[in-house]
Amino acid sequence: LASVGVFHEAEDRSFSLTSVGGALRSDVQHSVAPWAILAGRPYFRQAWSDLLHSVSTGGNAFCHAHGKGVWEYRAEHPEESVI
Repeated sequence: LASVGVFHEAEDRSFSLTSVGGALRSDVQHSVAPWAILAGRPYFRQAWSDLLHSVSTGGNAFCHAHGKGVWEYRAEHPEESVI
């Protein structure tokens, strides 16, 4: 994670958070932690993996990936609404 800027590695091989890493903390104002958790969910990634469908056809990538809209999907999978 240091290589992508989440942590800073000091010469003594200790690590500290960068501003990017700090934004991932859940206990800070304007945290992006909930978004990062959402972006890591398989159903979310599957929809983004189908983005070419939207670009090519103008259709909805989420519907194409899951056979239903996001709100219907989340109603059927309430665990996906808890972040």
